[in-house]
Amino acid sequence: MAKKTNSTQNVKMMTSRSKGAIGLAVLLAVMIFVSYLAVNGMKLDAEGVKVLRSWVPVSAENWPDSLGLSRNLGGGTYHLFTVAGTDNSPETMDSLKTALEKRLSEYNQTDHRVTVEGDVIRVELPSMLRSEREYLQNVMTTPGIFTLTDMTGNPVITGAFKDVTVGPNSNNQAYAMTVGFDAENTKALKDAHAANAYGYYYAYLDNQLLSYSATINNGKVVFDAGTNLGVASQIAVFGKYPLAASLMYTEAGEVSASGSGFLSAYLIACGLVLLAALVYVLMTGKLTGLSAALTAWSAVMLGFFFYATLVYKTVNIGVLLMLAAGIMFAAYTAIIRTRAIAKAIHDGNTPKSAKKLGLRASGKSVWMAHGAGLALSLIMMIFPFSRVLGYALCCGVAGSAITAPLMRLFMDCFVAITANGKRFGKV
Repeated sequence: MAKKTNSTQNVKMMTSRSKGAIGLAVLLAVMIFVSYLAVNGMKLDAEGVKVLRSWVPVSAENWPDSLGLSRNLGGGTYHLFTVAGTDNSPETMDSLKTALEKRLSEYNQTDHRVTVEGDVIRVELPSMLRSEREYLQNVMTTPGIFTLTDMTGNPVITGAFKDVTVGPNSNNQAYAMTVGFDAENTKALKDAHAANAYGYYYAYLDNQLLSYSATINNGKVVFDAGTNLGVASQIAVFGKYPLAASLMYTEAGEVSASGSGFLSAYLIACGLVLLAALVYVLMTGKLTGLSAALTAWSAVMLGFFFYATLVYKTVNIGVLLMLAAGIMFAAYTAIIRTRAIAKAIHDGNTPKSAKKLGLRASGKSVWMAHGAGLALSLIMMIFPFSRVLGYALCCGVAGSAITAPLMRLFMDCFVAITANGKRFGKV
């Protein structure tokens, strides 16, 4: 009679080395793919209309579009406007210049230059996407004249907003605007309200009807501005800074960068820092150092990704220095952790034990440094002149902190593949 065999005896259990190799392969595949996207971007459709833009710079010549450069670093564009009509007196031109500067600042476009050249207004902006340029051109040519009339069409006031409050209306179905005016218009509003306390009014911006049910409350105009907060905010900006005359867009051109050489120097310096850290950690910890180096590169990619997607402000020299500080945090974390694990290996611990001991020993220094960096970035965010720098520093610190656990994953894979202590440090 044939002897029965248990089929489970023929099934070989996967070894820890195989698990480690598979885990390492998956981690490296994901990292290579993300690195390719970070450096080269990718087309999301066959026509190339939808594109994932790259976000990690590797050369000054092919700087990523997602990191828009300031005028002195990346050049930019100039835009010329002329007055539609004959009112181009110095007073009018100066008023137009001030209004354009205020509008651009309201739209967080701090890197701009507005000058008056005879009867032409020249606006310089940093390099940006075509859609953004067209949007700002609309911002700079919309007159922004607010008018309030009674139900019969008789004008009550015409003038610029002095103060604006935007918030949900009583039904929470749209955004209500409460608008105040100068003393003369405020008096006219109070007089109109006294004559028609319960009446409604028409509110217009550049002869376009905003509301047919505007009311007057304590010398201010209250009306619904639609369900789109962006549109309501745009109305507020135009109304606060109306143009003294209509502007016509006439010409655009390129502006050369005055400090473009800084980009090459910046990239070389950052590359040397990463290279020096890579050489040091590999010589000190071998596979431990390789785990640290891969983690540091992940931190760099994530820090720049945060700035390109969450902050998305014009990159100037200060921002580049703050992003470089994030690279320093990643390099510091890699070095401190590698040294701690290598020391544990040198003291005779197994790679598995050395990993735990080293990460625990270096934890206080690493997280205190990140905490200090985060606190400094939060302080910088308080003040308008350093807010964007604080954002940039926070991106770098957050990228380093979030990717820190990756080193443990890489170490787990390497330790599963080999238990030879010589490959993780000097025994």
